[in-house]
Amino acid sequence: MLSTNSAQAIKQSAFVTELLDDPSYGAVGSDASEQVDHICGECGGHLVAFPTKDGRTWYRCEHADLCGFSLNACSECGSGLPEERDESGLKTCACGAEYPSCPQCENGWLVERRGRYGRFLGCVSYPRCKGKMKATPQN
Repeated sequence: MLSTNSAQAIKQSAFVTELLDDPSYGAVGSDASEQVDHICGECGGHLVAFPTKDGRTWYRCEHADLCGFSLNACSECGSGLPEERDESGLKTCACGAEYPSCPQCENGWLVERRGRYGRFLGCVSYPRCKGKMKATPQN
């Protein structure tokens, strides 16, 4: 049986993913690392996690030379990627933080920003994605 350890699972290739997904190969992944597979909304490749010196994480498409897509992690926990879990229009991170989904791109979510006309919600993938919406008024 083929097994992967947790250090290899961080940068799991598409080939290994295909082996693990096809039961006829008998490949078994490590139970210790229940890794969520994040897909690049630009090209369909896998988003690979890269830790930074300050303990946060950013994600880059496995096809960096061709696609070039990258994304910062959740601003609350610094390591997860918020995902759409239901039809609410919100993306939720494993840490529990919720963000509105970006109306223009698949991977992005909206965070509060300030511009010359005041507060608004803009995509975390700015300037690659210019998705935005009005911020709800604060009481």
